[in-house]
Amino acid sequence: MSEEMRYWKLNALADEIGCHFTTVNRWFNTLETRGIHYVEKAPDGTRVYTDLDLMIGQYIQEKRNKNWNFDGILAQIVDDATLELRPFPKGAMKSGNELSLDVTKLSEALQDRMSELLQQQEDHFNERLQAAIQGNQQFRLEMRQKDITDMITNNRITNTLRLEALKAWAALPDSERLIKKGLFRKEEDLNKKEQFLTQYEMDHYADRLRLETTNEPYEEAERLHQEANDIPDEHGQ
Repeated sequence: MSEEMRYWKLNALADEIGCHFTTVNRWFNTLETRGIHYVEKAPDGTRVYTDLDLMIGQYIQEKRNKNWNFDGILAQIVDDATLELRPFPKGAMKSGNELSLDVTKLSEALQDRMSELLQQQEDHFNERLQAAIQGNQQFRLEMRQKDITDMITNNRITNTLRLEALKAWAALPDSERLIKKGLFRKEEDLNKKEQFLTQYEMDHYADRLRLETTNEPYEEAERLHQEANDIPDEHGQ
């Protein structure tokens, strides 16, 4: 007496195979869309799985446990003469082939679109990367130029203020500039002079820098420079 055929719904079949039901559903969807194996249907269109489907599900799971890729498993199912595959009923096979063809075309279209999008993203990334590199180079060049300009400006201001400070020091009376050295000789108080020059530069640097950076009239800067050049030397010449 032959053993009675058993039937399962998807969840129960997945439990028998030892795999999640969504994975099992995907396996049998692929088997049908590729026209390899047909699963019986209830009148409402719900799949009804039998011992044959269980055997195929267990076969797939066994191969997956051995790290086979799914396409390789499907090819093996087709070639394995020991496996019984359920043929598609008349009419269902045609429908299955059409669905398989549509799915293949859709898959190819999606792959083409994804490749196009990935290429666009790569191109966009490369453009932004090149722009960032060029922008960084330009920024570094501008900063280098600014450093050079600042250094030149600082030297010009410092030198000009030093000359002005020397002129202001020379204009002071002897009583403030000179100190006695012995009974009959006086010399310039060098410590006091250096303090005077340094203080003068500190007091006037900010205003002079403002003149440089705000582009105030050239005549003002020229006047200050001329005044500095008019400073007498230590012999009053």
